[in-house]
Amino acid sequence: MTTHSRTVHAAVAQIEDRIQSAGILATEPAFWSRVRRAALLHDAGKIAEGFQRQVEPGGTPWGERHEVLSLAYVDLLAGAGAWSDEDRVMVATLVATHHRPLHAASTGGGKPALALQYNQKTAWEEAFGTTAGATPDQAVVQVLRFLHRELLG
Repeated sequence: MTTHSRTVHAAVAQIEDRIQSAGILATEPAFWSRVRRAALLHDAGKIAEGFQRQVEPGGTPWGERHEVLSLAYVDLLAGAGAWSDEDRVMVATLVATHHRPLHAASTGGGKPALALQYNQKTAWEEAFGTTAGATPDQAVVQVLRFLHRELLG
């Protein structure tokens, strides 16, 4: 995962060098730094046990979206790095939407929007705290403390 994140981060620099301006969004002075931050954090949520188990041969689908868990790392690093509110919102938006839209398109089709799966009814501890459907004696923490520390490092 670390190699992939670094590769995506490096690819952003190559794209920036090649095209410089990516249209109206790229006129924002912080555009490329925000894209680089999002590149590093976009898959941080794949650290979860549920995600790791689903990619094993014959693995059980996790049922959660890794990019939503990645938002926790955006928030942690934004606070630690004293990012502006605008930086935090833009990086979070880029991370959250790298696979799916936030809201359903009016025309329908495509992947279901994140807002349909995650909203005011979401039981966040159930979704991202421990393995879904496990009894208390079987519960597996989704993000192990040592992995969390390593990812932040």
